[in-house]
Order: sequence, then structure tokens, then C-alpha cells
Amino acid sequence: MDEHEREIPAEKKSLNNSTAEAPILVFSTTDPLGNTVQLKTSTWNMHVLDGDHYRPEFIGQEEVIKRVIEDPQFIIPDVKENRQRYYGLVHLTTNNKIKPVKVVVDHSTSPSDICTVFSMSKMTETGERGITYARK
Repeated sequence: MDEHEREIPAEKKSLNNSTAEAPILVFSTTDPLGNTVQLKTSTWNMHVLDGDHYRPEFIGQEEVIKRVIEDPQFIIPDVKENRQRYYGLVHLTTNNKIKPVKVVVDHSTSPSDICTVFSMSKMTETGERGITYARK
């Protein structure tokens, strides 16, 4: 290894492994519409906790995100084809705040994959693209 290369920790190597093996999952669950939805470890680490954005409020909050998929308040079509936004009002124990959370799910594969997760300061969704599901 030369001076410009960085050693990749063993646990990160497994996340970037491009073999045909099944992905390592944080969880797999079913939404109210009967879709199987999974959260890959690589997505959790690189699109939720770190990577594109640093979101420390989600550290240790995997079960909270799973509950948003299982029992969302709303499911709204996303602007991107085959994606939906799952909304829930949750208590994030890492910062002890109650926040609206948006979980973006890609349904172009089976099982469906969580793409990313956002905590929001306020709900800005208008429902102009329709409402796929509303909790009763």
C-alpha cells in the first residue's frame, strides 16, 4: 500500500463486497400494503448514518425506522418512479426529540429497498401526488 492509499477496515470491506451473496440486512419487514421492505446494512451505514449526510440522530434507531414501515401514518408517492415516502411521527431517543420522519422506499425490486431516511423539522408534504395509504 502506498502513502496515498487508505486501509479499509474489515467491517467496511464486507459492506462494499460485490459478490452475488445476499445483502447483509439490518431488518426485513412487511408494510401495511403487503410489500416486503428491507434495510440493507450498506444503505444504513452509507445513506442514513454517514456517507452522503451525517445523521447521528438515527444511531441505534433501527427499530424506530422499522415501525415507520410497518405502521406509517401516510404513504405518499415519491417524485421518482417506483418510490414511495413513508411518514411517521417518532420519538428519537438519541436526541430525545419527537420528529416527523420520512423513509424513502424503492419498489422496483422485490423485496423493496429502503433508499434513505430523513428526520424533518416540520411536515411539508402536500399530498398533491396522491395518498397511497393513510392510517385509520
